[in-house]
Amino acid sequence: MTIKDFFLILSGDDRSIIRECSKKTQNRFVLIGALVACIIAISFISVTGAFIHFFDFVLFDIAIGIFFALMMANIYILLLYTLSKNLLPHISSRGARWISIALRVVFIAVFAMIVSKPFELMLFSPFLKSDIELHKAKEYKVNETVVNSLYEKSFNELERMIQLGDNSVKSILLKKQIEKTNILALLKQKIYSSDCYIEQIRILNSKYIFTWIVTIMMIMLFVAPVYLKYLMEEQNEFYQKKKKIETQIVLDEYASFKARYKAFWKEFFQDLEVRPPDKHERMNVVLAEITQKNYEFEVVFADPPFNTIRKKDARDFLEQSSLKEELYDV
Repeated sequence: MTIKDFFLILSGDDRSIIRECSKKTQNRFVLIGALVACIIAISFISVTGAFIHFFDFVLFDIAIGIFFALMMANIYILLLYTLSKNLLPHISSRGARWISIALRVVFIAVFAMIVSKPFELMLFSPFLKSDIELHKAKEYKVNETVVNSLYEKSFNELERMIQLGDNSVKSILLKKQIEKTNILALLKQKIYSSDCYIEQIRILNSKYIFTWIVTIMMIMLFVAPVYLKYLMEEQNEFYQKKKKIETQIVLDEYASFKARYKAFWKEFFQDLEVRPPDKHERMNVVLAEITQKNYEFEVVFADPPFNTIRKKDARDFLEQSSLKEELYDV
C-alpha cells in the first residue's frame, strides 16, 4: 500500500471510485486524508504527553495514546463518510441537514480543544516556570499555616504545664515538635516535586491569552477535512460515478426482490384447488381472484424503490348502498 492509498482510506470514501477520477479530484481526497493523518498524530502526541504526567509508566502511556489515536481515526473516518452527499432520490430537509452538520462541527471543535490543551502545554511550558514556582510557594504557605494551627493549641498547653513545673511533658513537647517538622518537610517535598499539571493548563489559559491562537488553529485543522468534504458539489465527477453505482445497486436488488416475491407466491398458490366462484361463498371468491393474479409486487409510489412520489389514487369508489347490497344480497 502506498502513502497515497493510505491517505485515500483516511479520506473516508470509496477509494476504488476515487482512483477512476481525475488527478484534481484524487488530490483533493489525498489532502483530506493527509489532514486526518495529522489530526491522528497530534492526538497521539497530546494524549501520550498528558498521561505521562498522570502515570509513571511510559509503556502504558504510549498504549493509551495509541488507543486514543485509533479511536479518533475511527470516529473521524465515520464522520467524514456520513458527510457524503445523499445521491439517491430522496425527500430532502435543508433545516435538518444543517442542524446535523452543526452538531458534528461542534463535536469536532470540542474534541479539538481537548486535544489542543495538552499540546499547548508541551509547547509553552518554559513560560510557566516562574508562575508554577510562585504557585507552589503559595500552596506551601497555605498548608503550613494549616499545620501550625493544628499544633499551636497543643504546644501552648504543653508549654504552660512546663512553666507550672511539670517537666515530664518536655519529651512529649519535643516529640510533637519533631512530628510537626517531619510533616512540614513531607508536605514541602510533595508540593515541590509535583508538576502541577492541571494548574499549568489553568495558568496557560488565563494568563497567556496568545495560546488561544493555537487552540483556534487546532479547531481549524480538525474542521478543515469536514469543510473540504462538504464543499464538493454533487456535480463533481466522484459523486456522479458514485451515484451511478449506488443507483444501479439499488435497482438490481429491487428487481431481484420482485422476482423472488413473484416466484414465492406463484409456487405457494400453484397447487391450490378452487371451486368455481360463488358469490355466496366469499372466501372461495377471494381465493379464485388470488390464483388468477400475476403475483407482481405492488407499490403505491410512482418511483419505486426510492418511494419519493406517491401515486394518485384513481380508483372509483361506489356508494355505501352498494356495500349493503353486496353483503345482504339485496
